[in-house]
Amino acid sequence: MRKIFQKMMVLLDARQKRQMVGIVILMLIGGVLESVGISLIAPVMEIVLQPEAVDQKPYLHFLYTFFHLRSTEQLAGLIMVALVLVFVIKYLSLFHECGTASLCVYQSVCHQQAHDDQLHEETL
Repeated sequence: MRKIFQKMMVLLDARQKRQMVGIVILMLIGGVLESVGISLIAPVMEIVLQPEAVDQKPYLHFLYTFFHLRSTEQLAGLIMVALVLVFVIKYLSLFHECGTASLCVYQSVCHQQAHDDQLHEETL
């Protein structure tokens, strides 16, 4: 792993290294959002299957009172909306991450092509 990282540092220019750091940060954000999204599924299922869980679970009770909700269905709906928002944000960040990675690869290929063309012209 270390050797691969060292080779990448030699092969990439400064701009590509910055882009690589950005891609890694976006991947970490995507992982966190994925975890949050999956962790929101359990409370929704719990509220739907056992409405009394709102009184038993402190975090559900906190949300119920904080948003001044009148029914457990409203709490389930609120958590479902949060779940949808998390997944939308996650997929938008994933879309941006893929676009950034594609641009990075495209620019590298174009740069390499221009360099190869220049070498070819010099040999003629």
